[in-house]
Amino acid sequence: MKIGNVKGLTLIELLIVLVIISIISAIAYPAYQNNKVKVQRNDAKAEMLYIVQRMQAYKSTNGTYLGATINQLYGAGTIPKNGTAFYNVVFDGAPTLSRWTLIARPINGTPQQGDGVLCINELNQKFWAKGATNCNLSNVSDWDGK
Repeated sequence: MKIGNVKGLTLIELLIVLVIISIISAIAYPAYQNNKVKVQRNDAKAEMLYIVQRMQAYKSTNGTYLGATINQLYGAGTIPKNGTAFYNVVFDGAPTLSRWTLIARPINGTPQQGDGVLCINELNQKFWAKGATNCNLSNVSDWDGK
């Protein structure tokens, strides 16, 4: 349509542009959401490694893992400890003289729900699998879900 020397878009052209933008958004948004879940999982892994370092320092000072608590080592029972919590972090039972397993469980109602538990123990065995609800630590398990 032409009004004087001014050119404009027709309604059809405008609708085509809107359809293209909608299609691109429908493809990109789920990928963005999946990436956010992955980033939050990686942040939880980093926080768990911090707790592991604190656990090693605790053993160096006390000669045992007995008596160690998440609040004492980390200052909170959730990851992250500030802002919106995505994981509850606990020991699988109380730490013993020489053994412990640290578990981060996704909190229901968050984007992490159903993403799977993260686990690590004193042997540095790690475990994560999409949708897993229990730890399956072994010499070949890892945080990559393989």
